[in-house]
Amino acid sequence: MKAAFVTGIEKVEIKEIDKPAISDTEVLIKTKTVGVCGSDLHLFRGTHPFRHAPAILGHEIAGDVVEIGSKVTNIKVGDRVTVEPQVGCGEMCKRGLVSLCSGKKVPGTPEWIGAFSEYFNADEKTVYKLADQTSYEMGTLAEPLAVAGLKIFFGGDEDIG
Repeated sequence: MKAAFVTGIEKVEIKEIDKPAISDTEVLIKTKTVGVCGSDLHLFRGTHPFRHAPAILGHEIAGDVVEIGSKVTNIKVGDRVTVEPQVGCGEMCKRGLVSLCSGKKVPGTPEWIGAFSEYFNADEKTVYKLADQTSYEMGTLAEPLAVAGLKIFFGGDEDIG
């Protein structure tokens, strides 16, 4: 499959890579739309605090589920979905503040493929079905709109997404 990699400062290449294998609790999504976030621009410019080249861009995604793990119960093949692009751990997560977790797993790092790829894997607990009337483009906006809400709630201009 094809994926868009940042290979160096302000350098992007399309590369052929293997389709991600999924675990028992994950789904495989055929990518339909992906947004470009400010954090993607930080990666592209070489200024992101923890995402560094080489890395696949993107985490704002919508698409179709094409495969599910054996323990997935709430998502089925054919569902139109978006993804909460973070899996947290630690104290902030226990308080419901996964976006502030210092140990979270996010796309575009060695632990999780980026969304600028033909297929994207995600744990079922981070996957949300789109309503029939919701376009893929609007589904892609779910994550940035959620981040904007957090910024309004917590204040400040720091990038927490």
